[in-house]
Amino acid sequence: MTKANVGWVSFLPKTTFSCFAEYMFNWPGTCIAQGLIPAKVNNGKVYAFGQCNLFKRETYDELGGHREIGHLVAESHALAALAVEKRIPFRCQCAFKQASMYWYNDFWECWKGQLKSVRGRMGKKLPVVNRPIPRPIVATVMSFFMSVQLIPWFIFLMGSAKLLMLQASSYFGLGSDSGDGFGTLDQVVLAAASVCVGCSFLNRLIGKIFLGYDIHYWYLAPITSTVLVACMAVRACRPDNAGRWNDDGMPEGYVQPKDARVDKKTK
Repeated sequence: MTKANVGWVSFLPKTTFSCFAEYMFNWPGTCIAQGLIPAKVNNGKVYAFGQCNLFKRETYDELGGHREIGHLVAESHALAALAVEKRIPFRCQCAFKQASMYWYNDFWECWKGQLKSVRGRMGKKLPVVNRPIPRPIVATVMSFFMSVQLIPWFIFLMGSAKLLMLQASSYFGLGSDSGDGFGTLDQVVLAAASVCVGCSFLNRLIGKIFLGYDIHYWYLAPITSTVLVACMAVRACRPDNAGRWNDDGMPEGYVQPKDARVDKKTK
């Protein structure tokens, strides 16, 4: 912090996976993507990690602390935006060697935590119209996204099954040459689907080689994470009666931290 001459450093620790559900949600892929963020932030991207932050007292007070942005879903992002607005310098760093942390303990903790992130992203306003993306559009797009993501798997499995059946028929003498029922177009489509399926595992391999993340249950993530992300996006479009899940809707009687009275004795 002193070397960088800033009053705030937001850093990314290395995640320790503690439950099977984290692999289902493709948390390794998310961590790999997050590992690229610090360089972008230091080059102008407005972002901060909510998990771990170091502040100088005067910088934290100048920002207004979490009393200023504690009512927002993505409060760390809002704090970064506030720092940019007030021209307060800060930096992001990877701290894989210095710190590690656990995230979730079971499936429902993963679901709620990731749903909160989805809500935060959905709340971002579009540059021109200065409004968030309408939720019905989000639900439609994510449903389409899930379908597109699963199509290569469907083609790969069906094409492989067809090829194996033809090979078996030829081997046991139950049919003609195996190539008769599997033409050039079938081969090209199967090859393209195989490449798509192979690429879906690429980020796990990168995480293993360059970041040291384990790849247990890696074969599940491409399908399960696609389905779960789409389901969370659709779920995020529905109101949550149990509490506030967006920056515009406040439960009855809720007082924003920045508007709450402060006891001078405990301030």
